[in-house]
Amino acid sequence: MKGEKAGAFKNITELFDRYMGVFFLVPGIIIMGLIIVYPIVTNILLSFTDAHLIRGISKNVGFDNYLRIIKDPFFMNSLYTTLLWTVGSLILQFSFGLITALLLNNPNIKAKGIFRTLIFVPYTLPIIVVTILWRWILNRFYGIINYLLVAVGVINNNVSWFSSSVTVMPSLVVMNTWFGYPLIALSIFAGLQTIPKEFYEVAEIEGASYWQTFIYVILPSIKRILIMLLILRTIWIFNAFDMIYLVTGGGPNRMTEILTIYGYNLGWKEYWIGRAAALSVILFVILFFLIIFYMKGLKLEEE
Repeated sequence: MKGEKAGAFKNITELFDRYMGVFFLVPGIIIMGLIIVYPIVTNILLSFTDAHLIRGISKNVGFDNYLRIIKDPFFMNSLYTTLLWTVGSLILQFSFGLITALLLNNPNIKAKGIFRTLIFVPYTLPIIVVTILWRWILNRFYGIINYLLVAVGVINNNVSWFSSSVTVMPSLVVMNTWFGYPLIALSIFAGLQTIPKEFYEVAEIEGASYWQTFIYVILPSIKRILIMLLILRTIWIFNAFDMIYLVTGGGPNRMTEILTIYGYNLGWKEYWIGRAAALSVILFVILFFLIIFYMKGLKLEEE
């Protein structure tokens, strides 16, 4: 009897030793499931109901929420505005980020550590500080931008940058560029530091110009970094909410109502939680296909 108990205990001990890693992972898996999986599943289920913040849930409506959103002209306006906001921010952030990284990588520039620190300062500021700062800079009555432009004769009268339908989105894109480009600049600069000096020496021996060196040496070497930055920044900018909401609230006349603000209005101002949940699923699908598109491009480049 004792031998059988000892054998059973030995088997249990061996089993535990063999799958000890799994046992230690179980608590983490459960916590991640509660934090990530449960909200996602609940959100998808809510998107098929008429969930209302005050009236609650009375019935399942199938794809009615999705059809209502797609047919809503404000949704199409928000989608167009979101694409303008995202594409404009990406183009400017990557342009300024790449130029800044190339300048920092220039061996003739001294005190690079100081410049790197100063460049990264905007990205370290809280969004609320960034919005207050830029609302002051672009203020119609006492903003420094209006003062300088009037002083040099570019404009005759002060411009209300965040109230005009012509200037509000470009102003927000410039503001977002100032905030986001330092991360891109320093990430690309880190990638430039990994390029072997021999590559530049070979290009110089072959008589390549700086532009040819950039196209055939630098870009291929930092391609992966650029793709990953493009994916991350697309997700972050596309899902942005706080910056635009704090500055314009989606106005004027819904000119800056991107999809996240549109969803906020659906869920917390009109109380249609089910429709807001459906919109979040639509946002996920759009971003999913964008990421697939980026990854396909990276795969084709590798082939």
